[in-house]
Formats: sequence, structure tokens, C-alpha cells
Amino acid sequence: MPSLLIAHNSCKRFISRFSALFLSFANGASTFGGVIAAVSLGALPVLIGAEIFVRITLGGSLGIVWEYTTYLMAITFILGAAFTLRAGGHVLVSILTFPANNHFSSLFELIASTLGAAISLFIALALSDLAWQTFLTGAVSATPAKTPLFIPRTGIACGAWLLALQMVARIVAVCSGQSVERTALGVELEPHEKFR
Repeated sequence: MPSLLIAHNSCKRFISRFSALFLSFANGASTFGGVIAAVSLGALPVLIGAEIFVRITLGGSLGIVWEYTTYLMAITFILGAAFTLRAGGHVLVSILTFPANNHFSSLFELIASTLGAAISLFIALALSDLAWQTFLTGAVSATPAKTPLFIPRTGIACGAWLLALQMVARIVAVCSGQSVERTALGVELEPHEKFR
């Protein structure tokens, strides 16, 4: 019987270490995606400002601004989604409200996170397939820039994978009894802004 108890404790320690490592990896990857999203968002006004400057001073156009700002906006949204989810900045609507430490609250969080992970994984797979098919066909944009479309589509697919990873991290966090949101990441909503 003591050997069974030792095996049980060893298993618990392994699961605890694995969940801590997995959550650390998922948080780091989501933070990296958030940084890339912030840089992309910062590049938007720079590109638009450059277009305005060239039109006013030279009477011409850069020719790539409207196409590239579209790519940057899509990448901003999708790469920032995983970071926003982990930081607790997403809109959370609860059908049934339970006290925060209630068993049913964790159960519903687990069900919602599992459903979200399944949907996110499906989207990530579909967007990855789209990027791969675009690469194989050599498709380019219809604009004068002739941008290979696999480049922005790959960035969008990476963001979808980060979101799926963060959804799986929520499942791991719920199962290991940890917080699913890290408000220490800097995203805090006022009580009247929360949709609970």
C-alpha cells in the first residue's frame, strides 16, 4: 500500500510540474503574440501617415498602404486574441452565475474552455490549410505590390494557433486549480465593464 501512495504522490508532482511548464509556455507564447500585435498596431498609423505625406507633398501614392494595413489589422486582432484571453480582457458572458470558488463555476469554465478549444483548433487547422494551399499555388495579391498571400495568411494562422494554445491552457489551469486569467498582465476592467 505505501508504494501505491508514493506512486500517487509522484504522479501528482509530475502533473503539477507539467501544468506549470505548459502554462508558462502558453503564457510566454501569448505574450510574444501580444507584442507582435502591438507592433503591428503601431505600424498602422505610420503607414497611413506616410501615405498621407506622400500624397500631399509628392502628389503620388505608395501603392501598398491600403493592402498592408489590412494585413496588419488582421494580424493585430488574431495575434492579440490569445494575450487578451489570458489577461482577462475578453468579454465573458455567463448564462448562470455562480460564486467564484464554487464547484459548478469550475465545471462550466471547463465545459466552455473545452468547446472554445475545439472551435479554436478547427479554425487554426482551416487557416493553416489555407496558408499552405496559398503557398503551393503561389497566389499573390491583386494589387500592384503582388504580395505573396501565404505571408499574411501564415501570420493569421499563427495567431489562430496561439488562441487555440491559450484555450487549452485554460483547460489545464481549471484542471490544476489555477486561475484562468492573469490580471497581472496589465488588463484590468472596472467592475461596471465586466459582463458577468
